[in-house]
Amino acid sequence: MSIVDTKIATRPPRSLQILRLLGLGLLLGIVLFPLVFDLHRIPIQPWDEARMALSAHEMYESGNLLITTYVQQPDLWNTKPPLLVWLQAAMIGLLGPTELAIRIPSALAALATVLFLVGFSARALRSLGAGLAAAFILVTIPGYMAPHVARTGDYDALLIWWLVLGLACFFQYLETNRPRYLVLWGIALAAAIMTKGVAALLGSPALVLYVILRGKLLTLLRQPRVWLVLAAALAVPALFYAVREAALPGYWEAVKLNELGGRFSTALGPHAGPWYIYLESLRDYLLDPWTYWIFPALVVLALDPRPAFRWLTLLLTLFIICWLTVISSALTKLEWYPAPVYPVLAWIIGMALESVFQRVRQWLPASTRPWQPLAGVVLLLALVALPYKVTIETIIAQRHDSFSWAEDKGAGSFLRRYLREHPDFRQVYIVYPEGYHPTLLFYISAFRTRGIEIVPVLPKAIQQFEPGTEVIVASPEMRDTLLAAYQAVPVYEQDQYTALQIQGRK
Repeated sequence: MSIVDTKIATRPPRSLQILRLLGLGLLLGIVLFPLVFDLHRIPIQPWDEARMALSAHEMYESGNLLITTYVQQPDLWNTKPPLLVWLQAAMIGLLGPTELAIRIPSALAALATVLFLVGFSARALRSLGAGLAAAFILVTIPGYMAPHVARTGDYDALLIWWLVLGLACFFQYLETNRPRYLVLWGIALAAAIMTKGVAALLGSPALVLYVILRGKLLTLLRQPRVWLVLAAALAVPALFYAVREAALPGYWEAVKLNELGGRFSTALGPHAGPWYIYLESLRDYLLDPWTYWIFPALVVLALDPRPAFRWLTLLLTLFIICWLTVISSALTKLEWYPAPVYPVLAWIIGMALESVFQRVRQWLPASTRPWQPLAGVVLLLALVALPYKVTIETIIAQRHDSFSWAEDKGAGSFLRRYLREHPDFRQVYIVYPEGYHPTLLFYISAFRTRGIEIVPVLPKAIQQFEPGTEVIVASPEMRDTLLAAYQAVPVYEQDQYTALQIQGRK
């Protein structure tokens, strides 16, 4: 039984069934809302959303589905397989090069993850309450709702979906020995590798350890279908790598440098730190306020009388340990690397809450039984109310690039507003320093499809504007430099950006 009691002695009246379905629908609507709220309003972010957005737009325009490009050149820096870029290019075909098109694949993956936690818990664990609790906890974990994961067009939300699906199906296969779960696990494994390459395999040791602890290793090794599914799952990305290398030699060498050794043995740029940096980040802010719920939850679940709860907890715990061990051993440390552990931790805490609730129910009078499911829902909503409120407030605060990490913070927001308020402009210059500016490049590419040309100009070329030209400068210093050379009238300002109309030279 669960917080939402689905085991009843007699069939309830149809009106009560409808009321329960409406209540469940309302709860799901509330829990899914933060994943889609304001998704289109936040400008494209530089790391790494803008790079993939530009690659997806170029893929859509060129029709080349095999080789991802960046600024029309084969991208040998981002060497991951292109499943996400394919999905983004498809969305661009439907919606145009917009923020929503870039983020829909990640948003759908996040929605699928949350709904799967609810559905799998209700069906396989007979505990709808555990799934609902896990879902609410997940959407209030700051690290999951942060940039680069659930709400931006990056790899991690899609990778997380495949990993969660794979963990659950692997667990179910060992429990039921039904081939369909093995096949689904193979599909999830292949898709995870096609999403983020070798990163999809970081939690695989957990599966091996789990099988050994269950005493089922030899049984699995003797099953031909296990080897067949595993071979098929690995053959899909292997075929892609082979075809990609044949199309443009040098790709596999770049993969080895970037994914198979480079990030693990060398710190990329400033992204370094001690081995325990992820544990500190999880404790201090990535998991807040759920950090100190984890160990009590593990104790509660270790004492739960239901074998399925205990075994699933073991698998999820092994996955967390393996994932954090591998990423902590790598010299490159990035804030979003722990992202796959968030739904797993949420699931553990959700199951523990349901377990505690069931123990409390045993001590309550039988006369309160009809009201216990409702009381459970009310208690759950009260528990997550403050974290949920903080999540929504954070999303609202992100509307103006407030969570961008790059120097061109605000570029997307400014360009969108400026060109929306000046629809007659067909050519605009933007003075920008040299460097890595994928956000600017994406918006240049996107606005070009609407007949608006944004021309980037380096500061050293600032003396070349004709009277009547519209010029955007990206900092007060560049604005002062321009005003020192030209008579110009400011026509629009936002944050550090200013648009000016050139009147003539001084």
